[in-house]
Amino acid sequence: MRARDSYLAKQKAEEDRPIFKSFVKMSNKCNEEKRKDVAMKINTAYFIAKEELPFTKFPKLLNLQRKNGLQIGETHSTDKKCAEMVSRISKVYKNKLDVTVSEHVKYMSIIIDGGEDAGGVENETIHCRFVENGQPVNCLVGHKAVEHAHAEGQCQLSSKVKIDRKSTRLNSSHANI
Repeated sequence: MRARDSYLAKQKAEEDRPIFKSFVKMSNKCNEEKRKDVAMKINTAYFIAKEELPFTKFPKLLNLQRKNGLQIGETHSTDKKCAEMVSRISKVYKNKLDVTVSEHVKYMSIIIDGGEDAGGVENETIHCRFVENGQPVNCLVGHKAVEHAHAEGQCQLSSKVKIDRKSTRLNSSHANI
């Protein structure tokens, strides 16, 4: 029993063994590569959304980046994953806007405008404008298809826009197009 105890006492702790250190280093390197891979894909998805390109361009843009020498993995390389990434990016920006407006903005303007998209569908777009650090800022709050558009230039908009945490809202039922 004493021989076993003295042998174990002389053994290095798991964390101090070279093989354990190499596994940790390899794991960290692998995680870093995965983070870079995902970051490149998120940047590409953001570019697609910003340039209003179809999500089906996502795999083609990733293939172009691979052709130009970037090491990008094959996972999460579909148009459906691009749509998911754009949705998550949108949520992050909307949360950031909510925090900015509710905590730092004293006055703001709400701008509602209507029009048709490329498919001919009537839409209402809502923007807010406020001053941040002495500079005017315009932000997209929402974009929604109109339920009823009438020939008289009137439309039915059933959405509510949250302005701040106190639940002050702008309700628009007949906004001009």
